[in-house]
Amino acid sequence: MPTRHARIAVVADPELEAALDRAAAALGTKRSRAALLRELALVGAASLPDDDTVRLRARLAERHGVRPARLGTAGVVERVAALGSPDPDDPTPGSDALEAERAERL
Repeated sequence: MPTRHARIAVVADPELEAALDRAAAALGTKRSRAALLRELALVGAASLPDDDTVRLRARLAERHGVRPARLGTAGVVERVAALGSPDPDDPTPGSDALEAERAERL
């Protein structure tokens, strides 16, 4: 189809094919692969935070001394797995520690 907009080439690797299959199933349509790719790109871009949100998060983090997470989901899962099973004789050590900390602050 003729267009005045530039076209881009994208390699249809297995990951992209799987994403396009999921998009086709979710949208319940027989759109072309190119139309599905465009829709995925637009939806994905809309889900990203805008500049105002990014700036607000940075201000809040600076004000409250918050640092961004560095582990990611996989790192957190690894750390939790390393903790092992809870001790049945002491099933709430984390909750107990939080309660003690709160009591000291009051």
